[in-house]
Amino acid sequence: MCLLHLPALGAGEARNRFFRAQDLTVSFTCYISRPSAFGAELSMKVSLALFGLSLLVRGLSAQSVRRAGPTELAITHVTVIDVSSGVSNPDMTVEVAGNRIRAVRKSSHAALPGYAHIVNGRGKFLIPGLWDMHVHALRDGRAHWMFPLFIAAGVLGIRDTGSPLDSLLFYRAGTAQGKVLGPRIFGTGPLLDGPQGQWPTFTVSVASPDEGRRAVDSLVRAGVDFIKVYNGLSREAFFAIADEARRRKVPVIGHVPQSVSALEASTAGMRSIEHLTQVPLVCIPDSVGQAIEREWDRRTRSSSTTPDSIEALRLETVDRVAAAFSETLCEQRGAQFARNGTWQVPTHERTLHWTRAYLGSDTAGADTLLRYVPARVRTLWKHYQDSLLTLRSSADVEARWYRLASRVILSLHRGGDRILAGTDTDGNDANIYGVPGFALHSELEAFVNDVGLTPLEALRSSTLDAARFLGIADSAGMIAPGKFADLVLLDADPLRDIRNARRIRGVIVNGRYLDRAALGRLLSSAKGTATRW
Repeated sequence: MCLLHLPALGAGEARNRFFRAQDLTVSFTCYISRPSAFGAELSMKVSLALFGLSLLVRGLSAQSVRRAGPTELAITHVTVIDVSSGVSNPDMTVEVAGNRIRAVRKSSHAALPGYAHIVNGRGKFLIPGLWDMHVHALRDGRAHWMFPLFIAAGVLGIRDTGSPLDSLLFYRAGTAQGKVLGPRIFGTGPLLDGPQGQWPTFTVSVASPDEGRRAVDSLVRAGVDFIKVYNGLSREAFFAIADEARRRKVPVIGHVPQSVSALEASTAGMRSIEHLTQVPLVCIPDSVGQAIEREWDRRTRSSSTTPDSIEALRLETVDRVAAAFSETLCEQRGAQFARNGTWQVPTHERTLHWTRAYLGSDTAGADTLLRYVPARVRTLWKHYQDSLLTLRSSADVEARWYRLASRVILSLHRGGDRILAGTDTDGNDANIYGVPGFALHSELEAFVNDVGLTPLEALRSSTLDAARFLGIADSAGMIAPGKFADLVLLDADPLRDIRNARRIRGVIVNGRYLDRAALGRLLSSAKGTATRW
């Protein structure tokens, strides 16, 4: 794999050669694929990172990316949005030194001489960098085309929920140190699943409790941020994994395995549940849920099972859950999840993409953004969609599930459970037509328009609450002295209309300011790479 860095990472098997692009020292480093601790390979394509050569060599001027003196950047006369209280503080100056916020003060009290770069924020709004809390961006060379899109969309942090270990360690270190232009990263590395796991290149197969404990031990020693569990784990293996992770003080996240209930997983210490797996069943009476599970097992194990019969069963199941749904019970479960410290990452907007795909829409509302997605990914999405058109009844299933999930999310939230914004963006089939970075804005809009959260609550789910979940609220999630300088400058107020979070004038990523022109060049570069990757 070859990447362009600022400057060299100096890890792995590498050969470096340095050259200068504008006022930036840049290194070109080739990494040789090698087996990870779990047998998966860092199978990155040997290619230039699109955001490296084409952006840094051709584009980012000294006006766009600046490394200067002790106080190197000031955004003046800007309205700073406090995502904790919802207060908008007008006419503020935010000073950045290195990759941290140095001061936030009234512009009338700010001394401007000596600043390396002053950005006039009059009429603009400043928010913390956004986090997408469920992506798959680190495997198979995807970072090459995904990272620029995250940055351009103001998504300056990601939680990667399944990738080869080497990929996680490489990119996490590079972005944190400012040596790779990309979002700040937390991640799980390989996921833990039963013996018949469906993602062999980044899965640790766990067939027993002892194997589960050993897998946790190995991953913790390797330095993962979370342990991700998956659908096929046995009850015994899941509880052993949860116990070992608790002992090692590493949170468990992921899918609730089919062998346990969402409440059992929460009580065992599961820190976040992805995609609401098993969660709607806690919002209906136990007797109804048990009957649904028995019927599902009976009909899916039948020798006469067909794709059409499965779709009919899915529709029937969604309708039965919706009919038995209790807002009161769901709010009580939300309070129980909250007491246990279990958060929800619904990845809600991806259901809209799937619904549109089943109906034959070839863009899922992302038509102008697809130009930035590699041609082979677009072809893959179209191939998936063509196969889905034979199951058009599934569009009804997805639409009804979306309405049910919206009710579940709101009731859990009202009960006190915390909701995080995530998209399942993966450049594959998890979020068909989900464009990295920009899909996060669709998620925030879905939270407001379809779930019923306020713009502040939606914004908080991707900023302060993300930082709280990750345990970094002392250094991220708010605009305050000492926090990371990961910021998004907007042309309009997102508290008035959450769609305004898309109106990005510039971003400060790890202390580097990229203005609108620089972001435009970033997207132009992405568009060019999309024809080649």
